Amino acid sequence: MKMAYLFKKFDFDEFNKGKLYMVKEAKEKYKWDREKMKETDEYEGVQLILEIKQDDYEYETKDGIVTGVNLNEEFQVLIPDGKIEDYEKLVARGFEAPVPVKVEGIQNAELFESKGKKPVLKVWADDVVKTTIDQSPSVGTNF
Repeated sequence: MKMAYLFKKFDFDEFNKGKLYMVKEAKEKYKWDREKMKETDEYEGVQLILEIKQDDYEYETKDGIVTGVNLNEEFQVLIPDGKIEDYEKLVARGFEAPVPVKVEGIQNAELFESKGKKPVLKVWADDVVKTTIDQSPSVGTNF
């Protein structure tokens, strides 16, 4: 039997270098019951959708070194046992300037690939915290 999907371990510590993020969404996450096909009452934590707003990481390509490759890409972060009220203030709203954040205490990261769909990165971490923007000129910045 061929698998139409695949979970891969992902080196988030390396990927995280030179990046700052913006919180697009924060919501409470509950465990999923596969048999009943619905959420349970068992709380998992806070799920955040982050968007990469600064990417100064230097990627080697066949054309040389490039920065900003992953700018504006999104991924999920789960803060186990987190409290939603701690993260709602970080969510970008309307025309307000986005709050720059960083991911701390990486526990695990997986890349989910499914045939014909865009890969999804999911990260389990201890926290997502407000940070400051490096004021040096940057090619890969959208803050």
